[in-house]
Amino acid sequence: MRNLKGWWKQVEPIDSDVTLSEYDGRRSMQFSKLSKLEIRRCPNLRMLPLCPIVEDLQLCDANKELLILGSGLKLKSLTVDNVEELMSLPNHCLHQLSHLSINGDNKLQSSETLGEVFTTLSSSLQSLEFSSCDKLRSISKGLEHLTALENLRLKFLEELDLSTSKDGIPWKALNTNLRMLHLLQVDKLVGLSNRFRNLENLRSLHLARCNELKELPEWIDCLTSLEYLELYRCHELRYLPEAFHNLTSLNQLEIMGCHGLTERCQSPNGADLPKIQHIPLLYVVDEGYY
Repeated sequence: MRNLKGWWKQVEPIDSDVTLSEYDGRRSMQFSKLSKLEIRRCPNLRMLPLCPIVEDLQLCDANKELLILGSGLKLKSLTVDNVEELMSLPNHCLHQLSHLSINGDNKLQSSETLGEVFTTLSSSLQSLEFSSCDKLRSISKGLEHLTALENLRLKFLEELDLSTSKDGIPWKALNTNLRMLHLLQVDKLVGLSNRFRNLENLRSLHLARCNELKELPEWIDCLTSLEYLELYRCHELRYLPEAFHNLTSLNQLEIMGCHGLTERCQSPNGADLPKIQHIPLLYVVDEGYY
């Protein structure tokens, strides 16, 4: 809606105490029962209606001068494509935020920019996603504040390199609560950094379309709480480490479209089958689809 500027209703003055807004007798409407609001491609939208109980807000291709009304707003889920929109929100709107998705910000280079916001979210944020942020190179700073984080998704990131310790990712700080880690098409991932080994409480690990991932480390058995592992279209993987014997908590392993692994992990004579045959749910196919 390229011409939409706002939702208004006419207001007639009743007495001298009535103060009209700057919009010549118009005031914003109020959507008193609205709980989810999604705004996409409305470049001239200047002001949202009063939405006092909105908990789920999505802003994509929005006007950077967009004004959000409602001092009592308590968001629980927020999706933005520009971190400036996130940082422009009053802190009190974020104190209950449990899910944050930054999707398609082509200027963001480092999570350090979000340090102050992450401090505000330290005790509330449980799920964080960075997706399609083409210039994101580092998430080395800021995440250490997110002590309640349970779910981290990193998707379609061309420049982010998690393979070495140079990025300084504070995985150890996330160890207490992080339960799920999802890496999808992280193009520069060639191996898992030693910093991952501190995630002793990780329950679910997804590695998908990481085309440069060449091996899994022998220290993978440090992930003693791991229950589910997905390997999806990681074409350069050629074998599984011996440490898979020690993943006694692993209940489900899915290997899909990893051409180098398929034959090694299939019955009856796969070379890697002895390493994984103790896993109750084992699914190995040469192709798979999301």
